[in-house]
Amino acid sequence: MHKKIILLFIMIAAIFPFASFSETNEIAIYINEDKVDFYDTLPFIDENNRTIVPVRFISESFDAYVKWYPETREVKIIKDDKTIILKIDSNIAKINGESIEMDTKALIINNRTVVPLRFISEAFQFGINYKFDYDIRNDNKKKHIIDIYNVELLLFDELRKLNDEEIDVTKYNLSVEDMTNLNEEMIDLFPDLFFIDKFVYTYSEGEVMSVKYLFDENTDDLKEKYNKLVDESDRIIEIIINNNMSDYEKEIAIHDYLVEHVEYDIDNKYPTESHTAYGAIVNDISVCDGYAEAFDYLLKKVGIKSKLIYGKMENILHAWNLVEIEGNLYFVDVTADDPINNEENIMSYKFFNVPFALIVNSHEVFEDYSYVNYISENYFYKNDLLFGNELSIIEYINNKLIEDQGKTRIYFMLDSKISNFNIDIENIINNYIDKNRSIFTGSYSYIKRYKDDDLIFDISINIERK
Repeated sequence: MHKKIILLFIMIAAIFPFASFSETNEIAIYINEDKVDFYDTLPFIDENNRTIVPVRFISESFDAYVKWYPETREVKIIKDDKTIILKIDSNIAKINGESIEMDTKALIINNRTVVPLRFISEAFQFGINYKFDYDIRNDNKKKHIIDIYNVELLLFDELRKLNDEEIDVTKYNLSVEDMTNLNEEMIDLFPDLFFIDKFVYTYSEGEVMSVKYLFDENTDDLKEKYNKLVDESDRIIEIIINNNMSDYEKEIAIHDYLVEHVEYDIDNKYPTESHTAYGAIVNDISVCDGYAEAFDYLLKKVGIKSKLIYGKMENILHAWNLVEIEGNLYFVDVTADDPINNEENIMSYKFFNVPFALIVNSHEVFEDYSYVNYISENYFYKNDLLFGNELSIIEYINNKLIEDQGKTRIYFMLDSKISNFNIDIENIINNYIDKNRSIFTGSYSYIKRYKDDDLIFDISINIERK
């Protein structure tokens, strides 16, 4: 199931000048009336009268991906199809490769990267209200107040309460065009909102005044289902996750749980719910976007950034995930890793933390993600199962045969430089049997689970014992 993703950006009409900002450096930032707490690095006004904020604030508040490159002293900020690169102490930034001159600079303060809020907001097209006034919501002190209005958070708060009344959105200056992809955007940010489908809105002179969601089921029934989803996801996390795990370990635990517990809904048993996180987590049956939304939801619950990706696989509309681990981005396709109709139920990691160069061998991606080019958290690389020469492969297979006493699974990846290497598995097995005639007969069988043009080798071997 394909859902086109275009983030809904909010523009605020009243933009106040920075001229008065020189009077004080006390800054209060609110998102939908909730004050943002800054810890070790506070926002400030620089010498160019620009508000400077920690880059962590950008990533956490606006769901952007941030990567720091110490060797070049650059920070990369990615949100959807837009990439910003800022160089420390330089007023030249790049937006999707195009150089842009700023009127201020990114800096390092107290070993923390800080960036100009206004430049980021304009590049990503979200709007901000700036004013110098009394902070009556907090301490009644006169200070610089920055109000950031986020309609997605507002709607999420209302929808998780199953509010079927009109929701006032007048302060967001939404156009009718902004409504086009509202549901897709909400599901991408909040995959637990499995029940959203249809909505209506009122508008005047092209500006949207209110939004009202229409639910296919009784709201009491949906509240019960929503609570089931929350409770079941909490139960799963309590069982499979502990605080001592790294993000990689949490990610693979969630991946394995879904592969082991979710059945692909081949017979369309649940025409609607199988396309949702609810279907995968509560019903244990789903299709690709349900797998992806469940993975997305569980990752976000344990503090790992993820987003939904839509494209094609084998020329069929398909969904998977883009995940951030240790500051780098990777693709994960839980559906493709699930051994559907495989009686042996053998776990696969073929699409676990793969770069763009590998995902495009089997998937059609609708956007350019060529910047996703990391390998360090890939399953095969992480577990020393990425081989670059013939001798290391033969040694690995022999060691596995010895370790597992002739009945084993051989699972590894070839480096691209030897991708055409043809493994003579029969010769390797026969050589092993010759050395162990006292233990084995000459009979054996093996099953290969890979295509000729793949880099992944997945072979089960069973040598008959005497």
